Amino acid sequence: MRPFTLFLLLSVLLPSSMLAQLTWTKHSYTVPSQAVRRADFNADGFPDLLLFDGTFWADDELIALMKQHGTWQIPTLTRDSTPFAFAKPEPYLNDPFFTRAAAPLFLKALHDPQYLKNMVSDKHWAEYPPLLENSKHNLKRLADAGIRYGFGTDAGVPTRVPAYLDHEEIQLMAAAGLTPMQIITAATKSGAEFLGARDLGTLERGKWADLIVLGGNPLADLKNSRRIESVYVAGNKAN
Repeated sequence: MRPFTLFLLLSVLLPSSMLAQLTWTKHSYTVPSQAVRRADFNADGFPDLLLFDGTFWADDELIALMKQHGTWQIPTLTRDSTPFAFAKPEPYLNDPFFTRAAAPLFLKALHDPQYLKNMVSDKHWAEYPPLLENSKHNLKRLADAGIRYGFGTDAGVPTRVPAYLDHEEIQLMAAAGLTPMQIITAATKSGAEFLGARDLGTLERGKWADLIVLGGNPLADLKNSRRIESVYVAGNKAN
C-alpha cells in the first residue's frame, strides 16, 4: 500500500517572532460559564477565538455573535475527557503509542491503586462525562452553523499527554459528528489560516514542507493517524 502523506501543522516550531506577534494581534477567551460570558466579551472587544469547556452551552445568540465578528472556536475535547478517561488505565498502559508519549511519573501513577482511588473519589466525578458530551454537542452545533474551528488539546498539564492527545482529539471530534476530512482540515489548513501563517497548512509550492507520512489513509480510518512512518520538517526527514 502506498503511504499516505498528511500535512502536519507543527505549532511548536513557529518562530518566536510570530508567537510574539500573535500575542498582540489575537485575542482568545475561555468561556467558563454562561453567566460571565457577555460582560467579558465587551471588556476588550469581541474575541477572535473562543475556547469552550463542558459547562458552556452554545446558544443561538452566541452563534449569531460569532458569525458577526468572525470568531473561531477551538473545541479541545480532550480537556473534558482526561479528568475521567484514565480511571480504567489498562487500555492505555497496554498501548505502546501511549506509553511512549506519557511522562514516566504519570505512568507510575497509573499503576498506583491509591492514585486511581483518589481520582474516582473526586466529588465532581459523576459530572465529568456529561461535560464531555456537552462539549461534543457544542462543536457539532457550531460547525453545522458555519462557525470556523481549529484543533487543540490543551495538553501539557498533568494527565494531558502531549502528542498522544492529538490522536485522542481526532477520535472525539469524530464522535461529535465531524467527518475525517473536516477534522484533518481543522488540524492543518484551518489552523494555519487562523494564525495567519500563509506558508503553513497545506502542501503547496512555496510553503514549508512540514508533514507526516502515514501507513494508511486517515480518511478511510482515522486510527491510521497513528501509523506514522516518517516525519518531515521543512522538507527534511526527522530522525
